[in-house]
Amino acid sequence: METTSLGSVLAGVIVLLLSIFLIIVLFFSSSADGAACSTEDTRAIPVSSLPEEAHGYSQEQLTNAAHIMNVAHEMGLGSHGQKIGVMTAIGESSLRVLGYGDQVGPDSRGLFQQRNSWGTLEERMDPRTSARLFFERLQGVDGWQNLEPTEAAHRVQRNANPLHYAKSWDTAVSIVATLSGTTDSCAGTTQEPGDDYPYKGTKESAGLSPLGYYYGNCTDFVAWRINRDAGVTAAPWKWVWKDLTPTGGHGKLWGSAWSFHGWPKGDTPRPGAIAWFDIAGYGHVAYVQAVNEDGTVFIEEYNWPDSSGRVDNSYHTRTIPASQPTGYLYPPNGGW
Repeated sequence: METTSLGSVLAGVIVLLLSIFLIIVLFFSSSADGAACSTEDTRAIPVSSLPEEAHGYSQEQLTNAAHIMNVAHEMGLGSHGQKIGVMTAIGESSLRVLGYGDQVGPDSRGLFQQRNSWGTLEERMDPRTSARLFFERLQGVDGWQNLEPTEAAHRVQRNANPLHYAKSWDTAVSIVATLSGTTDSCAGTTQEPGDDYPYKGTKESAGLSPLGYYYGNCTDFVAWRINRDAGVTAAPWKWVWKDLTPTGGHGKLWGSAWSFHGWPKGDTPRPGAIAWFDIAGYGHVAYVQAVNEDGTVFIEEYNWPDSSGRVDNSYHTRTIPASQPTGYLYPPNGGW
């Protein structure tokens, strides 16, 4: 009896230790994964009370976007799924239920230009049903949540150009935000401004940081912020030089790096985006902390000349006109 009791106690201790270990593993896995936002915080959109126009789209088009969002909500695909669905429909039909195809797909119909193999004509011409058909196939794409949005859409739609949908991502993000009446926690920073950059020094004295850019430069500071906003503040990093800008590290080249990857960019500033300056010399990048009510943009940056014109590899903030940067680069890998 004593042996049996001891065995039971040992078994219980082992089970307890394994449970604690699994909890720790799950905690650190979720932290290292960079999942800095919830994908389930969505709600049904009432289609009877939509604006007459928003972001250049009519109420008819916005109604179709709302149908797509509602189907994604019902299927538990979260705001990221909503945005991919709306982006795809913008790229395929400009959010209109088209009763015709094109030269490549003469039998394509509806919001997503789905061909005969997708379903009946009635199904493809119904916004909700066609959205469900799209999302069912999207769910069959392994790891779709972690793909670039245009790549996830391409895996479903098989467009000749895998980057076709990237140009519609920014608009889709705006439409989803407007119709949902919420600010997606993935769509920008909620942290207070301040110098949280951990790698002080200059390139002459310190060389390259763990992120692969020179210490104290604008590029290294922005790379840090991209990682921070993805929930990663220590190695293994989610984004380093070779992943972000393999075509070159200077700020001047960040715009072409975003084009190289097919990541979204545009002219609209948003918290958490990168203000990109294609200016003389090495160019410049900064972090958009806030967009003010008057349309100006509050940015944080490193290695920008101070009031005396001196560049000292230090932290600065500025409020600038939204049109001053060459453009805005949005966080990669579905951060918007």
